[in-house]
Amino acid sequence: MKFIDKINDLFRIDLLLVLASFLEAIIIFICFYILSKVFKKVTTKVFLDRVDNDSVITLISNTIKNIIIISGLITSISSLGIDISALVTGLGLTGFAMGFAFKDSLSNIISGVLILLYQPFKTQDSIAVDGIEGEVDSIDLRYTTIKSEEKIHLIPNSTLLKKSITIVNKSRTDT
Repeated sequence: MKFIDKINDLFRIDLLLVLASFLEAIIIFICFYILSKVFKKVTTKVFLDRVDNDSVITLISNTIKNIIIISGLITSISSLGIDISALVTGLGLTGFAMGFAFKDSLSNIISGVLILLYQPFKTQDSIAVDGIEGEVDSIDLRYTTIKSEEKIHLIPNSTLLKKSITIVNKSRTDT
């Protein structure tokens, strides 16, 4: 009976250690999550005075928030005793392969960021690009929506950076 009691005691101690490390990992992740929310609010307030484009502010604050959350996830996983060097290496290789697989989509997203930052045109401007003329309805990270009289055109942002754009009429908010 004493041998079985010793095994039960060891099992309880190991179970308590595992539960404590899980609790530690959860607390670490929650702290990083709260920190990401704080940084998102601070970033938004800082950039509200400096940047007049809400899309750029949202992009920057969400990027910072996601980087902090990913860092928290990696830190909490490493606190469990899992070797994260192989995980980080694997993520790097996966990111490299996905970059090649999604190069056109990534090109549109990066072009969207550049358009939102440099603002060669804004919503409600009338522009002509690649044989399409109309009013800019919206600009997001992947497409720019242009409304003509009878159609709505979704133009990939990479096309807008590669092709020549004619601004037919600036909106009244630019004066």
